[in-house]
Amino acid sequence: MSRFLHDEAVTAIQQIDTCLENYAAGRKAALCVGQFVDADGRDSEHAGVYGTSAWLLLTGNLKSHAQVGRLRDECATLLRAAARGASQNAKFNSDLERMVLKIAYAFAALSGLSDSQAEASLLLERLFKSQNKGWGFAVDAAPVPMSTAITVRLILESPAARDAVSKAVAFLRSALSGVSNPYNRLFVLTTIARAEPNTVKRSEPAVAVRELYVRVAEQPTRFPNPTIIDYQDNSRTRYIRIPSDIILIEALCLLSGPWQMYLYAHTGWRIFGYLTNHTKSLQNFDVDPTGNRAAIGTYMYLQQTLQWA
Repeated sequence: MSRFLHDEAVTAIQQIDTCLENYAAGRKAALCVGQFVDADGRDSEHAGVYGTSAWLLLTGNLKSHAQVGRLRDECATLLRAAARGASQNAKFNSDLERMVLKIAYAFAALSGLSDSQAEASLLLERLFKSQNKGWGFAVDAAPVPMSTAITVRLILESPAARDAVSKAVAFLRSALSGVSNPYNRLFVLTTIARAEPNTVKRSEPAVAVRELYVRVAEQPTRFPNPTIIDYQDNSRTRYIRIPSDIILIEALCLLSGPWQMYLYAHTGWRIFGYLTNHTKSLQNFDVDPTGNRAAIGTYMYLQQTLQWA
């Protein structure tokens, strides 16, 4: 049974790759990547740390594609300079000094590049210095669960970050009961399971999923899709959004084991089918599965979750 799900996921991932190739072909030279990757975003001159980092994370298997490779080189060059505070883009420099999630995204992007290890180490050291059990959204802010969970996911593969991850997971454990939004709680719980799988009982995600179903059934308009994560950037409210469907599918993958049994249950099957069918129909990024403008982070999380299937 899992072979069918696997094949559907692979087809969807291949179509994301096609959209990435088409975006790169239409992106003007000397521009990196912004948050939005629809036609307006592709034609805009805006670029940011989040989009530039996500581009490198999404396109690792497309290095040989000429336009993708060209854009990867430009993104990596800009991030390396900004990590040293030497970029001509002052906003990039500032973000990589004080915004935790952007530092973490840039670290994840550069740590996978052989010629960027020195800069990746600089960014990881900044994360270590700003850790207070977990992380806030800014380097001097109090820790919050969602910022900590996202940061853990981005540094998890680094052996040098093992102690920091363990400390952060302990914080997430202590904070979990106070996370009121059921999608946020599920995201935090699956983060713990990814970081330290042996510490999560099988019943925990099952109970969290069941509670989510109950609360959504009781108040179906209360919880937005996508899940919005707000933070302050120089007194301006910024946000990261993750489709709630993806958070749920990730949890069902965690529950399912190798046969992906929970994905064959009614809710899992319907949501998985909707996400893959939406993605398989794409040639260019337009709107995401929630009907919002296509943001590169949405497809980064979708790609990672489909790779589990």
